[in-house]
Amino acid sequence: MTRRTDQAERRITATPAAVFAAMTDADAVGRWLAPQGMTATIHAFDPRPGGDYRMTLFYTEADHPGGKAGGDHDEVVGRFGSVERDRLIEQIVEFPSVDPEASGAMTMRWTIEPDGDGSLVRVEAIDVPPAIDADVHRAALASTLASLEREVAP
Repeated sequence: MTRRTDQAERRITATPAAVFAAMTDADAVGRWLAPQGMTATIHAFDPRPGGDYRMTLFYTEADHPGGKAGGDHDEVVGRFGSVERDRLIEQIVEFPSVDPEASGAMTMRWTIEPDGDGSLVRVEAIDVPPAIDADVHRAALASTLASLEREVAP
């Protein structure tokens, strides 16, 4: 089982504090985290080191590839690792699945850097399960960052 790292970045016209606030508020995360073609329901969200993280991602398009947990959804469970105000959020997440190619821990590392009148936001997905298509995943990460921008940009 070969694992990889996928990443994306986006310059967002909002302060690091505003970006961090949207990344640590469960309601906001429920609005922006799901990539295009999906919606998110947050079940647990305690954004501090060791805090729980659990959500369901639902596919909204008829031609989706199939969920890792079932026909139309993915389950995500995990915990927060490092959390540094206005700079870094790290989550260790798993997709419960009977398919070993879709399961296992993946680290999501979100970094926020000041960039002029805005922020440079990067997301790295480390140890991505092989069942997650690389091109689809990179597009999903880019879509998620675009949604984050819509959430926080003035």
